[in-house]
Amino acid sequence: MPAEVERPLTWRFWTISAILTAVLTTVSFWWVLFQSGQCLLSLSLLAGLTYYMPLAFMLLFFVAIISQTKRFGSKINVHHAVYLYTISAGLAWMGTADPIFVPAVYWVSGFAERPASIRFIPWWFGPQHEIAIQLKRGGVPIPWLSYMPSMLWWWWIYALWALLTIGLAGILRHHWVDVEQVPFPHVTVAYYLTRSIQPEFKMRIRSWKFLIGMLLGCSYIVLMFLTVNFPWFPDIYGWRTNTCPSGLTYITPPNPLNSVIALSGTTKNPLNTAIFYLAPLTTIFNIWFWWLVIAILCQAAYVLGFYTGASEAGGCGRVYFCPDISIVYQPPFFWQVFTTMGMVIGIVLSYIIVNRRYIAETIKTALGGQTILKRLEDNEPFKYRTGWLLFIVTMILLIISLMICGISFAPALILVLITILYALCWTRTWGLGGFWASTGFYGAPGFFKWIWSVAPEPITQEWLLTMQFAILPASNTPYQGWEHYLMSSLASSRLASLTKTSQKNVFKTSIVVSLITPITAMVAFISWSYIFGFAKAPQYHGSYGHGGLFELGTVASFINPMPAVGTWWPHLIAGIFTAVVIYYLHTRFIWFPFEPVGMVIGIDPWSMLLALWQHALIAWALKALTLKIGGSKAYEEHGVPVAVGFMVGYALAVLFVGISGIYRFFFPF
Repeated sequence: MPAEVERPLTWRFWTISAILTAVLTTVSFWWVLFQSGQCLLSLSLLAGLTYYMPLAFMLLFFVAIISQTKRFGSKINVHHAVYLYTISAGLAWMGTADPIFVPAVYWVSGFAERPASIRFIPWWFGPQHEIAIQLKRGGVPIPWLSYMPSMLWWWWIYALWALLTIGLAGILRHHWVDVEQVPFPHVTVAYYLTRSIQPEFKMRIRSWKFLIGMLLGCSYIVLMFLTVNFPWFPDIYGWRTNTCPSGLTYITPPNPLNSVIALSGTTKNPLNTAIFYLAPLTTIFNIWFWWLVIAILCQAAYVLGFYTGASEAGGCGRVYFCPDISIVYQPPFFWQVFTTMGMVIGIVLSYIIVNRRYIAETIKTALGGQTILKRLEDNEPFKYRTGWLLFIVTMILLIISLMICGISFAPALILVLITILYALCWTRTWGLGGFWASTGFYGAPGFFKWIWSVAPEPITQEWLLTMQFAILPASNTPYQGWEHYLMSSLASSRLASLTKTSQKNVFKTSIVVSLITPITAMVAFISWSYIFGFAKAPQYHGSYGHGGLFELGTVASFINPMPAVGTWWPHLIAGIFTAVVIYYLHTRFIWFPFEPVGMVIGIDPWSMLLALWQHALIAWALKALTLKIGGSKAYEEHGVPVAVGFMVGYALAVLFVGISGIYRFFFPF
């Protein structure tokens, strides 16, 4: 790869980057609002656990194609591609088909739909009811001044979280990227495309292996789209029968496999298999192995009289949020607590314990001490002192901001800490396995049980806001925005390391993107809603429409059973202990085959719902067979191009099929 070129970025670069960020953010947001609720057709980021970014890959593919032309070939280099990836990955969090965009949730579910709940929400969270209700129907001039206080508030919160996580990424960057070399399977795709810009690698995107992968990826999306939208088209995948949008065919009581209590169904989205194929072999082995262990334990418990209601439920109900029947909520194992609280804490705690010397070195370096890291600081995105100051100051400002909303110090501190906790765990799992886990949506309220064992009667503003923040942006998914930049910054840093691009420039670009994206997303949402009427968007009929966290009559009964019904603290400790012990043994003994990242991905309730263990098993078998027959050379020259081609073809198909989805919005068919 070319040597790193440390040259200052000009104002022209920053202007283009800012404009490109604003344009791509708007396009991505409008894109999902125009689609007919098909979550596989999101442009910038697919919802769910995959955290797959079609926009980043299609942009890099087009750049790789353009670089091979005589007119532009000499003007494009790998560094341009890295900055483009940094921009597209940085703004990806707000362009998902998942309907939960936090400011809009408050505007629609709270201020517009449920005026009774407004007394529990600070006035600066959204406009007055009479203004917010206009979002539903649109067709009137936009009262920007009425939205301005709310937009500034939410921009402030998102900006603080972005700066905190980017500061944390700068602190961890050297160890994660340079020492451990965390692979980030999705970055493998970006690296393949970026490297194709170089003259000696231009033929990579013309190889028959890459093209076969592209054809398979395109075919899957196109055939799925035709099956879903045209009744006359043959149901090749069986998509019209008991199939979730993710591609899971859930089992029902008449199914012979229904007696396997831990089985949610069978899955048929090969994208997940392609992602796992690019992940470390040890990680994907642990995913399917530990699911098998869980399945055996649950089956034994069922024989002994537990989970009696699960056999009468479909595959989704037995692992999703159904406290009365779900195997993840019920004794004797309380897997919800074991994974989404215990193992999450254990994975992060294990990393801190094992790498305590590195963390101490960064602190010592920040305080001016002479350390090994002191000699490496010039190649870091910023000084360790800057990183720690950024991390600490933004944390303090976030706590103060939450307290201004009426949340007292203790729950405000816990909110910030659990957000950081899940950010670290998600980045770790996504970086090693290609999928983030585990969601804390149903587990996060457990961190506050020592303050509120049950919801107060009557409900207070402090409790309601704390729970809303805890189970949405703090712990639900990284594409809520609060944790995203830890993932995207380290992924961009990984690509920059592989291509010898300036780490400083990459992190500066991440900061610019993180400050522009939130305000642009809010402008995009408001403008689209006032032009077309948000009630016409499929997202309105999802989380915005039912708005469970704003139903004052049911919100307490919804949250009180979380994270489980009964005495669950021993399972929390067991999850922490299991992750710490397995992590230690894995780092201490090279031959030890188990590790906690693959384990938590395999047994996370959402992973079980998507049957990710099946994809991991297929990918493990294919990758092991490839390495066994042809070694690492066969894997790099044959396996990787097919997997990368599939993911790129999938992205391009999302673009072209999504265009027809926009046409369908205006001209239904």
